[in-house]
Amino acid sequence: MKILFQDDTTFDLNLLDNPMAKFYAGACKHLQHISIPFSQWDSPFYTDRLNYSECVDRLEFYGKQLGITVDQQECRNQSQQHFNYLHNIYEKNYDGNPKWLEFHEHIHICENYYKPMRWSVALDYREKSGFLEKNVNVTSLVDLKTNVKKGDAYLAWAELGKIPYQYWKDQETNDFSRMCNLAKPWIKIRPKLLIALEDIDFLKNLIEVDKFNHWWEQYHSAWCKHWDIPQWSLDQMFGVAAIGNVNHVEKLKDLLRNDVYPERIKL
Repeated sequence: MKILFQDDTTFDLNLLDNPMAKFYAGACKHLQHISIPFSQWDSPFYTDRLNYSECVDRLEFYGKQLGITVDQQECRNQSQQHFNYLHNIYEKNYDGNPKWLEFHEHIHICENYYKPMRWSVALDYREKSGFLEKNVNVTSLVDLKTNVKKGDAYLAWAELGKIPYQYWKDQETNDFSRMCNLAKPWIKIRPKLLIALEDIDFLKNLIEVDKFNHWWEQYHSAWCKHWDIPQWSLDQMFGVAAIGNVNHVEKLKDLLRNDVYPERIKL
């Protein structure tokens, strides 16, 4: 397969022989005729030329377009409670309007500004690929990896919500009903391709793992029963499905840094 950029640069996407890779190849039979809706803030280097105040200003701007008041001072104080409040507004009101996506992405940008993660880039068709999504069978997730190498291509958890670890880390409420509504296992396989820009250990930078595990023990069984799965560990929360690899990653990174973006994936 080929990944085409706006300047006609092409990168080979070499697929593995596994079920997830076959799913992605099948989806691309349709998606190859559609442009990737890649925005400037999809680039992992988007904030390189923005200071934090400018990111907050952009979040406020996108909020105003939706009639949402963003508290600039709370954002500048990195208030997770305020970010959770804004996330909750998005969850309750998202209706497919692209303005909601811009708003939601900039909440994440402000949350993560001081811990920039330039590990990977995502090629996501978003709503355009909805008809190609499939329900995941939890037994098919036994080969998930928590380590990938630079250039590896993979599929990852991409639900509307949070993994349980992020739910806990973001200090969400311990209300079990809210937890089941927001904290989700891997439910759908989506043709959202991620390319590792560096070697990645997804478990390396987790904080207070023992505290999380102690908290999670209280809810794990009931939560898994709610979702009809046998168990859900940190390895499963952060695991990804490797489907192939991409060549010349440094060149790919240079294009992204210079605002040249992926445009299409072809068979």
